[in-house]
Amino acid sequence: MYKIFKERYSEFLRVSRGVIDLSSDDLVKTVLTILRVKKELIKRHENNLDEHQLYEIMNDVSKDIQPFNITVDAFYKIFYIAKDIFTDDEDLLNIIQNSRMVMYVSPALEDIFINAIEKSKAKSVLIFGIEGFSKKLLEVVKKHKDIEFSFMMNVDNYSCYMLLKEIYKNINIIDVDSNYVDAISNVKFINEKIYKYGYHNNAKYDLIIAVPKFGTISDTFLRSQMIANSWDLMVTEILLKSLNEKGVLKVVVTPKIIFSGGIDSKFRKYLLENYKLLEIADLPAGLFNNVTMVKTVLLTLSTGASDKIQVKKYVSDKPLARNTECTSLNIDKEETISIEELQADDSWNISLLLESDDEVAQYKNTGLPMVKLKDIADVFRGKATSRLDSGKKVGVINIADITDNEIDYDKVSFVDEEQQKIIKYLLEDGDILISSRGTTIKVAMFEKQNEQYIPAVNFNVIRIHESAKSKIKSEYLKIFFVSSIGQKLLASLQRGGVVMNINAKDLYSLNIPLLSLQEQQKIIDQYNEEFAKYKRTLKQITDKWNNVKENIDHIFITKRE
Repeated sequence: MYKIFKERYSEFLRVSRGVIDLSSDDLVKTVLTILRVKKELIKRHENNLDEHQLYEIMNDVSKDIQPFNITVDAFYKIFYIAKDIFTDDEDLLNIIQNSRMVMYVSPALEDIFINAIEKSKAKSVLIFGIEGFSKKLLEVVKKHKDIEFSFMMNVDNYSCYMLLKEIYKNINIIDVDSNYVDAISNVKFINEKIYKYGYHNNAKYDLIIAVPKFGTISDTFLRSQMIANSWDLMVTEILLKSLNEKGVLKVVVTPKIIFSGGIDSKFRKYLLENYKLLEIADLPAGLFNNVTMVKTVLLTLSTGASDKIQVKKYVSDKPLARNTECTSLNIDKEETISIEELQADDSWNISLLLESDDEVAQYKNTGLPMVKLKDIADVFRGKATSRLDSGKKVGVINIADITDNEIDYDKVSFVDEEQQKIIKYLLEDGDILISSRGTTIKVAMFEKQNEQYIPAVNFNVIRIHESAKSKIKSEYLKIFFVSSIGQKLLASLQRGGVVMNINAKDLYSLNIPLLSLQEQQKIIDQYNEEFAKYKRTLKQITDKWNNVKENIDHIFITKRE
């Protein structure tokens, strides 16, 4: 249906061009006004009005709408263009969702939310991010007259707010021969900004569904008042306080809640100590592809204390790209775990919790002494440079410069950069480079060179603390990350879909086996010895094969007597 709307929308822009020049906000205001005028004409049982009469009605019904400039003639023309193009509630909702930065809720995720409403015994439901939902939710609201629905918008847009109220408070009328239908009585709109200090709603709800915006809180004062430091977790923190006893919150958050350290780790602890975590669900990358392509997580929380927790992984019925709707989500993996299992590790890494791979299971149960990467190393991201800055001052290591887990320094390109711009990125002997983007995970260790080198932006760099160098060797850490288990642990931090996306801070959550220095050196020696044999053998085979090809080529180009 969204595709059909896009066609109608393009048609509207085509036929209205030259009549009126509308910004996206003016378009919402215009459509809202047209909707009200249509309903007023129905109430008055009037049809054929001249342009001045129509303009007078427009002024009467739009007094509470922030003004926009439109002439008598232009409104008359645009009214008769738009009233037949945007003909139902779905079109009107799509106009709102076509606005920039609206968190559009895909049909598959909306089905999960609607199913939660249908199965619950909730008498009061709050939906935060209502502007992202489709006509299916409107039908649920009409069907369940016994439920009091409260709606809040995720974005601060008064025009969209007023249009949403018009859609949900009244059943849309198609033509002037229809009878006017009174407002839906079980809907309440809350026009308050939740993203501010001091927001508090005294109302309590049986079920809350929330699709908040993503990103880090920019307001310094607000950050100082909250446990969380991101918009999605701040909303989670606030809305949990609006639950009735045994009330349930279902909220979509970014994957940083799963394995990021610092404040996110404290927030995980806060949730477990103060609320009942019912479910953690891994959602596929691209579900909110109008805003971001990263994976998301659906948390289900309630009041009380956690006991058993459902862990799920959803997959889409088709690959998700930009402007692709997810129409079906299926459970790929599912498991029930205890609170003790979740507390056994600082992170809530869904991929590892659901991992059925024998190797990963054995790794979890080896009993080897472990250390968090955050306790032994710093992690930083590489630097973005331009190819236009080519020169000879500093080498920029890219993913293509790594082969067989080694940096090919002969392939590295050099650029001219000012020293003060690169100093914090300069690589030191023993730094571990791990690709953060791409289609494969590459790992290499930097060894001190005569020239200066920095990592490209598509790398995360691990630098072992000076104080930890007496406990762990850089080369051992590199070998661990190139091992099969190390690669699986890195893959579990994936935030992207087809294109890999590993956040630098997420690496801190990894558990590293802390063997003795003697055992580490033994592994290093064995790896280097066998790797040297592998390279020699590979060179011999390659040289032999090249000789064979040259001989064959010689046969075809040699002139015969």
